[in-house]
Amino acid sequence: MPNRDNIASPLTIISYGRSGTSLLSSILERSEAVDFVGETAQLIFSVWRGAETSSEIVRRDIGTEETVSPTDFCAAAVRAVFLEVFPSQKPLWLQKPIGIPECFWWFKETGVDAKTWYWNALKNSFPDGKYLTILRNPIDVAVSAYLYWGFSIPEIVAQLGEIADIITHPDSLVEHAVVYDEIMANPKKAINGLCKYLNIAFKRSMLGALYEDHVPQDPQRRKERLTSQAVLEIIGQIKQAPEYSNMLHSTALLWRKFGVEPQNFYDESRYVKNISGGSLNSPLKHWRDAHDKKLAALNKAKTPARWGMKLVRRYLKARRPIESA
Repeated sequence: MPNRDNIASPLTIISYGRSGTSLLSSILERSEAVDFVGETAQLIFSVWRGAETSSEIVRRDIGTEETVSPTDFCAAAVRAVFLEVFPSQKPLWLQKPIGIPECFWWFKETGVDAKTWYWNALKNSFPDGKYLTILRNPIDVAVSAYLYWGFSIPEIVAQLGEIADIITHPDSLVEHAVVYDEIMANPKKAINGLCKYLNIAFKRSMLGALYEDHVPQDPQRRKERLTSQAVLEIIGQIKQAPEYSNMLHSTALLWRKFGVEPQNFYDESRYVKNISGGSLNSPLKHWRDAHDKKLAALNKAKTPARWGMKLVRRYLKARRPIESA
């Protein structure tokens, strides 16, 4: 939600859906300094493409006496839309143009280098922005994406690889990555590191994002679909997808770009591990277990400071997390 002082410098999350981008944006928008726009890929690239195809047949003075270049014209069109529809006076704004822009299909038919075009549009529209991504096991992302959207599994696998290629492209502006599993394992440390990179003050309320159900599904639908056998079948289809090997290779390159050595993605998959353990609990399930243990210990505690224990018990109970796929 920009203003004229910060329109060129958004905080921008580039990734594939179901990677943890909603968790990441929820963490950041808890800062009083940050306004969150939402998922902006189609808005940015559709406006840019529209201005691009019109740049030779309309005026390009954009309110001045001098005609600007087609690139500057397209960038001005994108920024003008954001300023008009998302006004705000907060010092920072956040967007997540996640996924593959729909106009990519046009480029595939014409042979134009879509990834170069993609980064040219972002670089000129938001030249002073900070660009980051989130790394999550691609098999878990693919399973979650299929359960949530119901898209074709080969399409999901191919797009995961394409997003990885976009982020590792020579023109990429992404300079920082957050690891999903590190947020789960030590959220305070991971969020602190993110805040330092973005020069945002860390607030304890940011931890509250881990207790929210992000982009929730209908509980009955999840119950019917999320069975061990169903997930094993989905994973089997993922491994058989034509682009599976290429996707794993592209994802490994992506992780290495940010100094994270890739895992054996199949062995480390949360879904595979949980099925082996006899359950399909969410990544936040360990939070529920940990909080229950703390509550049990506090209930048994015998100490003069019982009033303090009551306050802690009340806090932990209120903060008990919600499970999410």
